[in-house]
Amino acid sequence: MKQQIPLVVVAGPTASGKTDMAIHLAKIFGGEIINADSMQVYKELNIGSAKPSVEERQGIPHHMMDVVSVTNEYTVSQYEQQATEAIKDVYNRKKLPIICGGTGLYIRSLLYRMSFSNAISDETIRRELTEYVNKNGKLSLHTMLSKVDQKTASRLHPNDVKRVIRALEVYRVTGIPFSQQDNNGKFEKKDIYRCILIGLQWPRQELVRRIKKRIDIMVDNGLLKEAKNIYDLHLPLSLPSMQGLGYKQLFSYFDGLCSLEEALEQTFIQTRQFAKRQMTWFRHQEPEMHWIKADEAGAVFQAEQLVSEFISK
Repeated sequence: MKQQIPLVVVAGPTASGKTDMAIHLAKIFGGEIINADSMQVYKELNIGSAKPSVEERQGIPHHMMDVVSVTNEYTVSQYEQQATEAIKDVYNRKKLPIICGGTGLYIRSLLYRMSFSNAISDETIRRELTEYVNKNGKLSLHTMLSKVDQKTASRLHPNDVKRVIRALEVYRVTGIPFSQQDNNGKFEKKDIYRCILIGLQWPRQELVRRIKKRIDIMVDNGLLKEAKNIYDLHLPLSLPSMQGLGYKQLFSYFDGLCSLEEALEQTFIQTRQFAKRQMTWFRHQEPEMHWIKADEAGAVFQAEQLVSEFISK
């Protein structure tokens, strides 16, 4: 049997301390980190994405950060291909690959052979497309699909708005036309890895406090200036890079649609809601997750023990 690549995954909701835990484990076990945060892949998104600085990385190599500009589309399919190569590179240099991030879809794309068309959904994209068709009409939406997937467009009537939106959603998330995808919806684990998944969880009120503190720190560190630099590029709001929490709320402030206080309050509210969705995803999608109570004194030791037992097998 072909030797499997050992893979450590550190996951959990935003502001749960994933980065610090992953760096600690990398220092102890000779690892390198592969980012699994969908906003940290963008070169220009630093403060708002909570991307660790060079100093915060403590000399540990980080892969899959700063791989694309905010001006470009970037899909789960692209991430899966590039991150897989990064994992193999780390392993071939006899280092331990450690996946770190809170984007469940990114992590799932690495661990499973996915049927993207059935497995993937993005509420933000669906909402944007719905707003687009309400404003521009069904024919305009159908024309949009024709430009990226003529085969699917040819079999869908412009009045079939629900399916046209679904086809565009799948294309936008994966970068692969709906007509070219495997639609069997199966999830098969990749046999090239043997994995341990470590999840960090906090009491709800403590996580809410951490989220609030993180946003305050981001503002102090220059989030407004960073968001204004992105805003001034006048990019289409449909780009995935424009959906980052903190950025899109501040865009409304720059547009004069709300006050700064309201924009920051919305950032807090929507980040809190996002953290709840992340926990729901990981609990339902990753039943093999080893959950660690991050607020307890022995959390770091528990993670060390889990990884030590894992790599000794």
